[in-house]
Amino acid sequence: MSRETPQWSCIKHCGACCRLAPEERADALAALSEEQQRTYLAMVGPDGWCIHYDTGSQRCTIYEERPDFCRVSGLGRLLTFPMISSMPSPSPVANNRSAAPMAAAVA
Repeated sequence: MSRETPQWSCIKHCGACCRLAPEERADALAALSEEQQRTYLAMVGPDGWCIHYDTGSQRCTIYEERPDFCRVSGLGRLLTFPMISSMPSPSPVANNRSAAPMAAAVA
């Protein structure tokens, strides 16, 4: 039986991947190499958000040059996820710094 790799796509003005607080993202941090971990930790701002995330425009200020771990196209290979068919439908997430954002997988 073959297992499909989930395909991910960005949602404009989402920012879910930009919440980098290590205490909230231990699994993601553990999946990175030592060099990637150093880069990741250097990008964490005092509020737990990426220092390159512009809250006003809700955009990444280094989008074209962002690190590989910020690129959602490779997440299916980097992390293990349950099959999409067994996952509940994602609910809309408000882009609010007081709430922990979530990313949604799409088939």
